[in-house]
Amino acid sequence: MFGIGMLTLIAALTLIAFFLPPVSIVTRSREIKAPPRAVFNMINDLHHWKEWSPWSRMDTAMKMNYTGPQAGAGAGYSWDSQNPNVGAGNLVIIRSIPYDSISTRMNFGKMGTSYAHFKITGGEGGQTSKVSWTLDCKGEDMSWLWMVPSRYFNLFMDDMIGPDFERGLAALEQAAQSHPIAEEGKVIALSETKVKPFYYISLEARAKMSEIGPVLGRLYGELQQKLQLENLQMAGPPMAMYPDYKPGDPYMRVVAMMPTHSSCKGTCSENMQCGITKEGTALVATFQGPYDKTEAAYDTLMKVMEQKKLKPAGDPYEEYVNDPAEVKSPADYLTRIYWPVH
Repeated sequence: MFGIGMLTLIAALTLIAFFLPPVSIVTRSREIKAPPRAVFNMINDLHHWKEWSPWSRMDTAMKMNYTGPQAGAGAGYSWDSQNPNVGAGNLVIIRSIPYDSISTRMNFGKMGTSYAHFKITGGEGGQTSKVSWTLDCKGEDMSWLWMVPSRYFNLFMDDMIGPDFERGLAALEQAAQSHPIAEEGKVIALSETKVKPFYYISLEARAKMSEIGPVLGRLYGELQQKLQLENLQMAGPPMAMYPDYKPGDPYMRVVAMMPTHSSCKGTCSENMQCGITKEGTALVATFQGPYDKTEAAYDTLMKVMEQKKLKPAGDPYEEYVNDPAEVKSPADYLTRIYWPVH
């Protein structure tokens, strides 16, 4: 009789489970006394999570393995903890909009996949932020053995996870306040100049925004081999172009260029070109700061173009004035941006 009773109870609980919420959403928000940029940087770089994540603070000895880029979309890590409240799994940033929002995907093995979203809203004066942290548990990729118990867990998820989010947001505030904001960079020179023709050799590829650095490194390496093969000498710093790029594009054309003293005589590969630029006029902005912050220089050039009633006469290109291997800080990188106009 006991066995029949247990089977009946299990059957009843299983049946009831299918009428329970299949999705659990937990949200907590906090006003943080730190600017959006500082808060965003603490979330966007997963290496900082050990400073504020409630689960990282539960087990400081857990094993961590980072993957992908340093920060932003594609960055990820896996964890393995002996603490049953932390467990094991992996997390990856799937969407990152600077100073606005970040979304992550978390896989817990047989317990399935969940998603977390961070929304950052700047306060008055730009020195405070409102941060909303939302967990979306849909039971995606979940083992069928966990299907029924997960429906019951969903009833208590807010009470179980909510306090952890509150502690995490409080720790995030302390972490954001303790880290200086990285230098954004600035335009230190602006001019309109005549540009003389120069020989060049270039190589093109397609890449995600997060992959530009490694892709450019590979392209420059291949161009260097071509220079040696053709016995060509560089006539200036390495350069790059990003033709037809529009904000929000998942992939972009990346063209690595090297100016040369003479024309290339050999046969080039499909994506490699040799040529000479046209003489003309260009607006030139010299930007000091990290390479991924040069957007401010492009904005400045467009404003000057509008003020002077000039029109683009070709794609802009960048010239990397100093060697990043010899510069101590990205805040001291120098990039000269040429925008042909007429």
